[in-house]
Amino acid sequence: MAHAEKPGNPPTPPDERARSIAGLAAQQGVTPVQDLDAVSALWPVDDDPDELDAFLAKRES
Repeated sequence: MAHAEKPGNPPTPPDERARSIAGLAAQQGVTPVQDLDAVSALWPVDDDPDELDAFLAKRES
């Protein structure tokens, strides 16, 4: 989710946003991924990442 600034307020410094994200992650019990192989196992075997890339590139053009 993008950080939205309110009109008339100075931008939030990046380090404060990072602390906010870290705080939110801690509140929600979210932890960093430790095993990328476990995450990749969730990806459907028949999905072609090149097709996804081409679809996204076409959609953005």
